[in-house]
Amino acid sequence: MFKSRKGGQTDGLTLITKDVHIKGELDGKGCLRVDGELEGKITIEGDVIIGEGGKVTATVEAANLTVAGTLKGKAIVTNRLHIGPAGRVEGDVQAARLAVEEGGVLLGHCSAAADSPHLSEIAAKARLKKSS
Repeated sequence: MFKSRKGGQTDGLTLITKDVHIKGELDGKGCLRVDGELEGKITIEGDVIIGEGGKVTATVEAANLTVAGTLKGKAIVTNRLHIGPAGRVEGDVQAARLAVEEGGVLLGHCSAAADSPHLSEIAAKARLKKSS
């Protein structure tokens, strides 16, 4: 379930459980799974998973993003954005690759192009952070 996709990491998993509500900024490496609620900004060099029942109102920057719950905000994904059958994304998204399963919802502007200069710049910054 927490296998890393290309470009992601599984060094460590941070879990926000269903009864937790966080406001603020999260910045780090590894993986983040949100089953509770989060408002603010998420910048993770690895994978972000919004579980069923998870509610995120934020700008999310990650290598891979899987949405099974709800995301309201902006998503910048350097590799793959996956919206599951119960997933809902309301906001603008940029991703190298996009997958929306039947039943999944994407409301907003979408740019899915592996050769996006903006995504390349974000990926390069993430690589620099890793090496330092």
